[in-house]
Amino acid sequence: MENMINKIAPSSERTKVRKAIKDGLKIELTDDYDLVHKLCNKTLSRQNIQISIDKEEFYHQIKEFYPNNLLMVKATYEDKIEAVTVIFKDENNAYSKECRIQEFKKEFGATLKQGYQFRIIINPFKYYLFNTLIKIKLKLKKINYIDPVERDRKLSETRLKV
Repeated sequence: MENMINKIAPSSERTKVRKAIKDGLKIELTDDYDLVHKLCNKTLSRQNIQISIDKEEFYHQIKEFYPNNLLMVKATYEDKIEAVTVIFKDENNAYSKECRIQEFKKEFGATLKQGYQFRIIINPFKYYLFNTLIKIKLKLKKINYIDPVERDRKLSETRLKV
C-alpha cells in the first residue's frame, strides 16, 4: 500500500499520510462497491456538487476494470471509515495526478476550459513505422509505450470522467 501511495501522491501529501498512519489511520484496499459508491455520492452532495455517480455505470466500471485497472481504497480511524477513493491505474501509472493539476490551477483562480485531444494520420505507413520503432526503442529500455491519445481514448470509452 505504501508503494502505491508513493507513486500517486506528491511528496507533501506522502508526509501527511505517513503522519496520519503513525497516528492510527489505516489505509487499505476494499472491494465493497456499495460503500464506495455511497460515500462518493455523499461527498459530492456535501460539497454542493449537483451531479451524482450513477449506480449502474459505477458497477459497470467495477466489472470492467477491477482489480487490474481500478483500485478502491478506504481510510479508517478508530474503526470508523473516514474516506474512500477510486484510482484508475495501469502497470505504470495511476490517473489521479491529472486531476491534481486541475485542482492546483483552480487554487490560483484559473478558469479551466475543456479541451480535446486527437491525432490526424496523414501517411498510415509512416505512422505505423514510427509507432513500431518507438515501441521497439522503449521496449529495449524496458518501458512499455502506450500512445497517449489511444490511452485516453480507451479511458474515455468507459464514459467515466476522472
